[in-house]
Amino acid sequence: MRLLGKNLLIVTAHPDDESFLCAGLIHKNSVHHGRTSLICATNGEAGKHHLKKPTSAKNLAKTRREELILVSKFIGINRLNMLSLPDGRLNLNKPKFFKQSWTFAKACPVDVIISFGPDGITGHLDHIACYEVAIKLAKKIHVPLVTFTIPNKILSKASKFFKIRRISPHYHDQPLKHQKPNLQLKVNPAIKLEALRMHRSQYQTNPLYHFPKDVAKEILNYECFCYNKASHD
Repeated sequence: MRLLGKNLLIVTAHPDDESFLCAGLIHKNSVHHGRTSLICATNGEAGKHHLKKPTSAKNLAKTRREELILVSKFIGINRLNMLSLPDGRLNLNKPKFFKQSWTFAKACPVDVIISFGPDGITGHLDHIACYEVAIKLAKKIHVPLVTFTIPNKILSKASKFFKIRRISPHYHDQPLKHQKPNLQLKVNPAIKLEALRMHRSQYQTNPLYHFPKDVAKEILNYECFCYNKASHD
């Protein structure tokens, strides 16, 4: 399946999801004269931050919105819709999430929807809610759903890392069942790294400081996805 030069609709939960998982794809799609629309469900106000001073959830939401707007312009997102649903509670707001996403999707040209898979990669409940909304959208529009995955080369290391981080109530406690990728895209690491750095409230100088060097290198150079033909039947 080809993703470049297409009308892509990407459904994410938080500002920076798009940079971590598919900034390279979005940029390449723009270069190939494709168009990308992005739905970001929350403003990320419940996340941790690396700001120098303490801040309120309201101010963090404003900061993260502004960061995503800048990143969108940088990597080539044509349409951005931030739904401002409650961060950390998407699973409780799925009807509203779907309704607003459907309204936006109807106004966009869409060839492929891209979002999280059933385990949300990390087990984050907001990510899983994105999958449930995205697969419903794909079936309603009759387009394929392609899901984010982790490169096979680093799958075991990444799984151990995500297991350690799952200490918040925002994550489920079930074993992660990562989908194996059947689509891999070589991307520009400089573009992807700069997109991550533009989310300044979230990352220190090196946005991938918490990953082993070989894992960070793979994340910056490759983006992997899983295409399930049955997703839009």
